[in-house]
Amino acid sequence: MKKRILSIVLAVCVMTVFSATSAFATTISAPDTAKKGASVKVTVTTEDFIGTTDNYCRVSVYSLDKNGLLVLEQDVPYQQAGQVLTLDLTFKDKGDYAIYASAYHLVNGFVNWNMENNGGRKMYFIGNQKIMADCATSLEVKAVSTPKATSVTSLTAVSKGFTVKWKKVTCKGYQVRYSVNSNMKNAKKVTISKPGTTSKTVKNLKAKKKYYVQVRTYKVVDGNKVYSKWTKAKAVTTKK
Repeated sequence: MKKRILSIVLAVCVMTVFSATSAFATTISAPDTAKKGASVKVTVTTEDFIGTTDNYCRVSVYSLDKNGLLVLEQDVPYQQAGQVLTLDLTFKDKGDYAIYASAYHLVNGFVNWNMENNGGRKMYFIGNQKIMADCATSLEVKAVSTPKATSVTSLTAVSKGFTVKWKKVTCKGYQVRYSVNSNMKNAKKVTISKPGTTSKTVKNLKAKKKYYVQVRTYKVVDGNKVYSKWTKAKAVTTKK
């Protein structure tokens, strides 16, 4: 069966209260392929535009395997020309997706698009749907297995910090996260890129404070990190 290629289309055009010929973005960077569950980084670089504030890039993701079903929509603000917008998109299911982006300007709370000459955009289709865009690249999301999880072997307190040790497994590296909340809200993360390392000491924390700690492994597939599940959270109280 001929492989279907997922196309990412990021279209740009801005309308301001001053001019209908301002430009938003034409430079796009995205990987050719991605793995299921991996974070896909898409970047768009803004160009010169005539306007002030309230400029946004609306990103819409459609599933081509589900007849163009809209699965994600996100607005990203920008304030100046030459600004690089970075989007981290995660695809939970394998298959083909189309990702479009269009820029707009808010005027008195209303969305204004540059409709003059279609904003210089081209016509694209998902089935019978017509979508305006000015550039495209391709991306295919494939299934991938997660790396083997590790387990915490010890967690000890040190002065204003802690040392966590874990079991060595085959992977590209590890990630440690810690939080004062048992649900790991507002957790901070530390990445260990050496697969042979099996411990990490975190310092400069609050003294005599309880922290919850977890560890997970990761591997790199096509330039993207794929993570295992987190270990069960363990608690430690730092020393003075």
